[in-house]
Amino acid sequence: MAEFYSVLLTTVWLPLVLASYYFHEPSRIILKPDPLKDHDTFGFSMGYQDGNASLIVGAPQSNLIGKVFQCDLEDILKNRAEFCNDVNIDVDNLAPYNRNYTPNLKFNLGASIAVTSDYFFTCAPLWTTIPINNPSKNFSYGTCFTYNGTAQRYSGLIENHQLNPDSVHPFNIMFGGTGWRTLIDEVNEMLLVAKVALVGDVVYMNSSNPLEKVRSLVAKSKDTNTDLHREYLKNYRLFGNSIVAGNFFDNGMVYYAVSAITESMEGIVHFLKARFSKSEKNTKKIYMQKASSRSGVARSKKKYIKITDNTVGSMFGAAMAAADLNNDGVSELLVGAPAQDGQESGSETGAIHIYLGGDISSINENYRHREIVSSKDSSRFGSAIAATDVDADDLPEIFVSAPYEDDGVGAVYILSGYEINKTLINGEKYKRIDLHKLRMIQTISMKEFKTFGYSLQKIPDSNDNGCDELAIGAPGSNHIVLMKCVSAVNITVSANLVGAKIVQEQDSNFTVKVCVSVKHLKGKNFSIELKASNEIIGTGAMIEVPQTNFQWTITGNTKEEIRCEDVVVRLNDNEPGEYSFSTKVEMDEEKIKKSDNFNESWVMVSPQSLMDFNFEVSRHCTGRDCDPNLNVTIEWTVSDYYQLGTSDTLSPVLQVFNSGNSSFESCVLVHVSGAPVSQIGCGDKSDGYKCYMPRPLRRNAMHTIPIVFNVSQPTNQQKELRIQVSLFEFCNQPNVKEFEFVLPYKVDVDKIVLKSSGHGQTISDVEIKDVREESINDAHEYLIVNEGPVTWNDINLMIAIEKRPFIQTYRVSTYGCKDISNDQSALFECSLNLRPHAIVKVIATSVIQKSKIVENLKDGKLQVASHLTLSLDHNNTVVRKTNLTTFIIWQKELSLAQNKQLIIFLAVLGALVALALVIFILYKMEFFKRKEKTRLDALKKEHIRRKSIKRTMSEDANEEDLDMEVEDDSPFEIVDMSDPVLQQESKL
Repeated sequence: MAEFYSVLLTTVWLPLVLASYYFHEPSRIILKPDPLKDHDTFGFSMGYQDGNASLIVGAPQSNLIGKVFQCDLEDILKNRAEFCNDVNIDVDNLAPYNRNYTPNLKFNLGASIAVTSDYFFTCAPLWTTIPINNPSKNFSYGTCFTYNGTAQRYSGLIENHQLNPDSVHPFNIMFGGTGWRTLIDEVNEMLLVAKVALVGDVVYMNSSNPLEKVRSLVAKSKDTNTDLHREYLKNYRLFGNSIVAGNFFDNGMVYYAVSAITESMEGIVHFLKARFSKSEKNTKKIYMQKASSRSGVARSKKKYIKITDNTVGSMFGAAMAAADLNNDGVSELLVGAPAQDGQESGSETGAIHIYLGGDISSINENYRHREIVSSKDSSRFGSAIAATDVDADDLPEIFVSAPYEDDGVGAVYILSGYEINKTLINGEKYKRIDLHKLRMIQTISMKEFKTFGYSLQKIPDSNDNGCDELAIGAPGSNHIVLMKCVSAVNITVSANLVGAKIVQEQDSNFTVKVCVSVKHLKGKNFSIELKASNEIIGTGAMIEVPQTNFQWTITGNTKEEIRCEDVVVRLNDNEPGEYSFSTKVEMDEEKIKKSDNFNESWVMVSPQSLMDFNFEVSRHCTGRDCDPNLNVTIEWTVSDYYQLGTSDTLSPVLQVFNSGNSSFESCVLVHVSGAPVSQIGCGDKSDGYKCYMPRPLRRNAMHTIPIVFNVSQPTNQQKELRIQVSLFEFCNQPNVKEFEFVLPYKVDVDKIVLKSSGHGQTISDVEIKDVREESINDAHEYLIVNEGPVTWNDINLMIAIEKRPFIQTYRVSTYGCKDISNDQSALFECSLNLRPHAIVKVIATSVIQKSKIVENLKDGKLQVASHLTLSLDHNNTVVRKTNLTTFIIWQKELSLAQNKQLIIFLAVLGALVALALVIFILYKMEFFKRKEKTRLDALKKEHIRRKSIKRTMSEDANEEDLDMEVEDDSPFEIVDMSDPVLQQESKL
């Protein structure tokens, strides 16, 4: 199921002009109840009574009873009246009640309204009473009334019980709120009333006699099926939450679709059928439809015909409608699911489900299901649904409300029946459409109201302009908005060449006749102004007067009105050529949308209109000169080769040159290899890039096809860039010219650098005799450096280590190497990948057996040699080589008695330690302090004498500068403690 509904609308075929304006918003009429009284939820329910052209409106939350209002539309439309009159339904007298247990319970009179030409039918589903002889059953039973100038109470189950207590049905069938939903089917003379709570039930009577005793779908009667219905319906809640009549199946019969929810909160729709009772002659009874024996179901195992939605808590079935969306004579069932969550995010965005009419046995098949989903959070799209043909194309528009959109303001969406038919009904591609991706849609929202669109009611054409009006309820604001529709006309524009069908090369002009046809599909009066814009495409051609104005004022004429104008095209040369003439018709819709006063003669454009037209005009040549002659060349941005890594892109340009007559159907097919294409000036197809030449490609004209290759990640395996071009002078013919262009690649092998390093070592005889380790390792380190931008893949690396009797084993650090050693060398063959500006380290390790070192010494050392060979191509023509040799030096260690240098060092070290000890002892005995003190006393005296002389000289200088005597009577001497001698003395 999820996969079946996962297809979303992306692009669909539709005409150029989008009729997305059906109702004139500025001329709206606001209806409200008597302002002098306290009313609430005015607009909760509505019904149109054709007999007196009245709109019947319910306000179930007005006072404790509820109210019903009658709006005289003739007076409202004529005088733009605003107020609706309160209908007198005296519930106190017609249906006495008892409020001892529920003093504040509102009965909700007006919660549902059904109308005929003679009367309207309304209910108070929470009306409460105490049954006779059973006061413990004080519940809300609900009761209903008819009104045709006088209110009367109908004969429901509880009403019959009050008249005849002996004919008691089980109380759980009678109580639970009868009348939340009602339906009148005047064609089949049926009036249905739903009881949604507890055990669900539908009671019904003849609509021509609404006061007759009701019959029940589940109450016990002579027909034992009712007991089966009751037991079955115990599993469902809110049975009858919505009811709609329609000929949903191709057997030509009318069925009643009744919605409910399962105990697990999944939505379900059952189908009821009315037929004459076998036991009661000429009496119609309602049955829950079961599968017929013709559908292959055994009679004993027949199942109820139903539709189930597996989405939990979506309120599937809160609103329903019937409409023939594909004009096949069978109704589609439209089911609202206002609490359905969005596919990606958002809660209670809402949706409507469409079930195509057809065979009754396949109603649940996936191919019969369509879906329109909203994406606005908490909008509850699908709370109310209605349908009628507004634009007179025999395809009804769908009205869907989202009363909680934009924080409870609400909105109503008018969906084009034409677009729904093209995309969902007859289209095979789309099964699920996002509401906001539909193109032909009008959205009506008015910020001054709350819950705008909670109820919808279509009103038959009130101003004789060919389309129905729409009443929109906003019970959150106690208002109803009456919208006037703008009818539609079908417009067709055409054009053809006047005179000969071929323009001669010597002609200086040609004439095109542009015709516009306008037809009102309902034959009503209308006025319209159109403007035709004409255009010619082709070298040397121009239109003298590019615009043509058309204006109609038609009075009651169903015939097609056609007007034509000649358009002259001037030619500036005598060359053969091809011209494209196009004309497009437009009307000023904004003039209508912005006007406050409504005009019945206004019309909009039907979606079936053809508003533009174009055709080709040819100028022919003669003889062989009529043939085109095309060739292809290439312009490279580099020289004879391309060195990999020098740039990120390579941009050659294909040049198609025509040296013959103009070409109108030529094309080239381009195949490339050697580098990925990041951009090309023509389409991408599986068999290459097919490029259509301009129409026309004139004589001596050149068309360029730029190609951009991505060479930002070059590898050594890329050898060349190859471009193969097949040229078709006529795309649909087999004649072809072949061209091939090759650009060799080169790679800078000097960017691969080899480096090597080895570390010799010295080993003593003591280390050799150490039995804890039997071997030592000698490593040769090679660095393979890629200093360039090219990636080198699958490089062959060969490492050879000369075999020696003292080497135990050989190892290489690189992974993926294969050992191919022979008797002379340990050989390792490796495959290597080098990324740009990368370094690969390879370490060749020789494991040397210590026990064999001494016997294999030559000049006191061992020699270990290795060789590395790097092949940069598979042919081994580009090779890098390097050699490396290391030495193991053997050294014999001396004993202490034999090492004279060590003995001398130890003796000197002992003498220095003894001398330091003697000096320390003398210092502790203050041997050095006496001599130092004598020297410091002498220095001190000399310092004082110098200070005295310096001070006297300084004072003399100051006295000379100030020209005055200064006597120094201070008994203290200033001592400069910065003197190092005094600092040392102070420490002593």
